[in-house]
Amino acid sequence: MKKPLLLLIALFGISNLYAQNIFIRTAKNFTNYDFKVDNAATSSLEYRAGSGSFYEIGYSPSSQDNKLTYQVSLTYNEFNAAASKDISSYSWQTRYAGLQNIADYSILGFDNGISLSLNAGVNLGQIISGEQFINTQYYDISDSKEFKGVLLQGIVGLNANFDVSRKVTYSVGCNYSKAYNNILDSESSQLTMNTLQINFGFHYDIN
Repeated sequence: MKKPLLLLIALFGISNLYAQNIFIRTAKNFTNYDFKVDNAATSSLEYRAGSGSFYEIGYSPSSQDNKLTYQVSLTYNEFNAAASKDISSYSWQTRYAGLQNIADYSILGFDNGISLSLNAGVNLGQIISGEQFINTQYYDISDSKEFKGVLLQGIVGLNANFDVSRKVTYSVGCNYSKAYNNILDSESSQLTMNTLQINFGFHYDIN
């Protein structure tokens, strides 16, 4: 827990010096897993999407381009999924801490303070806990080779932003992401997490 705490302290220290605004987001993740072992898809399992939570706190530094903003944040992601085969059922519950970098570009604005924007970016995550259930059997998977290591998550999305006042903005968005684990280890099993995310945000301008 020491590293996330130090990152959080550093994040707020930087935001006080350079930030245009700070923000928090919460979301619901809907995730499907894809497993490959020795470059072959494990198609014998029937995978189903699972739901999980997402929390984010971050800041946007000042930018000379009013349409383009950069966002850096600390994130907490739950990537959960389920599967079945014959009479057996499987479920996975994983929790990741990450550092996220997003570029957000405004594509449409209205006089009533509503705007639309596109975003794209990457999240680098690390598993902090994980469980697998096979029927009633429990397994700790936080040290499993399919889940440990750096999780590389590519993100694209669309946001609607609502200016409540000169300093406060609400946002609602939809993101799609693909996350890859052990991407540099071709000898191990490959896990891909495909996630649809619905998020809600609160943004506060501190300038």
